[in-house]
Amino acid sequence: FVDNPETFDGLIMLDECHKAKTIELDKNGNATNVGKGTSCSQTAAKVVELQNLLPRARVVYCSATSVSQPKNLGFMSRLGLWGPGTEHPLGFNQFLQGIDRLGTGAMELHAMHLKSIGAISARTLSYSACEFEMLDGVGSDKVREVYNSSAELWTDLHSQL
Repeated sequence: FVDNPETFDGLIMLDECHKAKTIELDKNGNATNVGKGTSCSQTAAKVVELQNLLPRARVVYCSATSVSQPKNLGFMSRLGLWGPGTEHPLGFNQFLQGIDRLGTGAMELHAMHLKSIGAISARTLSYSACEFEMLDGVGSDKVREVYNSSAELWTDLHSQL
């Protein structure tokens, strides 16, 4: 689909990109330890490979799931948080070490920065037109019996693994 990977400057839209969060990168930004049961998924490796193959492409990362840990940002190389011209020129691992050293506040500052430059958009659904009604059915004997039976079944199934 691309005649010349070096000059391609089209758009790559990665929907459900959180599926690429399981990533481990070497010092050159390439995926390492790829495969089933390892610290790097094949999906993540291919996402990184695609971005490395098309250096001029524009990339949009789409996900309804926010990043829960800084290490899950590894595939998002186009955010501009690491690499040449940033405060982490040696790559993602240097960025990760900085975040680990500085703590949660540093991650919040990076999120604020990305929002301020329009690189990230985080939205919450409004609850203004929602109506809620509290129902108390959890305390009934019938519900308790079903819950206990279900928990026992799952415990039995888990012990068989």
